[in-house]
Amino acid sequence: MAIDFRCTECNKLLRTPDDTAGKRAKCPDCGAVMTIPEAPANAGGSAPPPPSGGSPFGSAGPQPSFSADSGNPYQSPSPFASTGPIGFQGPISQGTLDLGDILSRTWILFKIDWGMCVGATLIVLLLNAGISSVSVLVPIIGPIVSSLFSLWLNIGLALFFLKKARGQNPEFGELFNGWPYFVKILLGSILVGLIVIGIFSVCVAPLFLVGLTVSFVAAVLLAILGGIVAVPLIWYVTLMFSQFYYLILDRNLDVIDALKTSQRLMDGNKLMLFLINLVAGVLGSLVMLFTCFLGVFVVVPFIAMMHAVIYLTVTNQPTAEQVSAVEGSPFGSLPRMGPVQ
Repeated sequence: MAIDFRCTECNKLLRTPDDTAGKRAKCPDCGAVMTIPEAPANAGGSAPPPPSGGSPFGSAGPQPSFSADSGNPYQSPSPFASTGPIGFQGPISQGTLDLGDILSRTWILFKIDWGMCVGATLIVLLLNAGISSVSVLVPIIGPIVSSLFSLWLNIGLALFFLKKARGQNPEFGELFNGWPYFVKILLGSILVGLIVIGIFSVCVAPLFLVGLTVSFVAAVLLAILGGIVAVPLIWYVTLMFSQFYYLILDRNLDVIDALKTSQRLMDGNKLMLFLINLVAGVLGSLVMLFTCFLGVFVVVPFIAMMHAVIYLTVTNQPTAEQVSAVEGSPFGSLPRMGPVQ
């Protein structure tokens, strides 16, 4: 059960758990501080059914979003589906990325429980290193098995940080819960990889063949020119499909639906995502350089948290510091989200 009430200043519709009645909270839009009212006597009912169709944007009529009163950021979480244990009911909408906002919110979330974040990342890094060292003993098959094992662990790590970014409390066991999404993410990764290879081949191969009619040196120079043309196209495609991974984890979408939804969400956000990754990569490299690479144990979990924050932002879903515990919480003064399982 939840309490729905409007901000006394800006009239924004807010929603909090019923156990917060009588406590003081601050509106995230205008900053007004108010007392949370008591829940109405007849406040009850069941959660709304999940949206129909495979795409979280829905297909029948206008859909609510977190930017509208009908789907405000304080919406109580509920199970999205039995096969998608960490998602929200209802559609998602497109959000806008901002460099400073993403980095600052990621830092807030990371430093609150940095020990768990570093610990989860360390477990994955050590397991990956162990499997990789053994895989070299078995030619061909070994590296393939190592790559699949690494993908499985990375899915679990993404699940862990997605829950952390939402203010939940995942255990280390979450790192080994990636199997339900493994096949879809593997197929999606292969499909994106094939698109990238196709772009590179189309840009490079014809120029190389034309150059061979002159000389080998000319072929190499033309191939390099084709590669230079291919790089921005590859970046464009990679950024466009960058959210398919989390869309499968969060909404359990089919591969094609996840790719199409990512394309729609990233419309207008691709350049900013490139800048965010560039700045984070440069800063992370500097941290590792000046710490003799010991900083990798901070940089890697920070970037993993950043990717989760990026996904939640671009899908217009709240992160933990936006929907946080009532007075006394390290996040601030708003009701914190509970588990959605």
